[in-house]
Amino acid sequence: MKLLLTISALFFLNCSSGQQPLQKATDSLLNELNKETVDSVKVNLLSKIALKYAEVDPDKAIEYCNSGLAIAKKKNLKKHMSGFYQSLGNAYNNKGLSGTAVPFLDSALNLQQEMLDKKGIAITKNNIAKAY
Repeated sequence: MKLLLTISALFFLNCSSGQQPLQKATDSLLNELNKETVDSVKVNLLSKIALKYAEVDPDKAIEYCNSGLAIAKKKNLKKHMSGFYQSLGNAYNNKGLSGTAVPFLDSALNLQQEMLDKKGIAITKNNIAKAY
């Protein structure tokens, strides 16, 4: 019985401590974001934050992607726009909403083709295939 309790306690501690590095990393990025005034730096921070949340909280990832996408569109930062579209598609796909994911991935693909971003094109085509 003691062994079972010990194993259970260790498992619980291991699982709960896995959230702490993510929380510390996102808190640090959010602190930087709140202090930042330069749009190009904000876009980079929003991208990093969205990537941190992509697997564990797709809704938060979508929120940060939309914020970053708005700035990237305003500044016509195509590379960042394609990245946010890619991340939005992946977040919706993680939520099981492939029908919503594909148009975002298509938007990313169109921008990547326009920029001749071969690596981005390959990654996006793979993500589109995952959505289907």
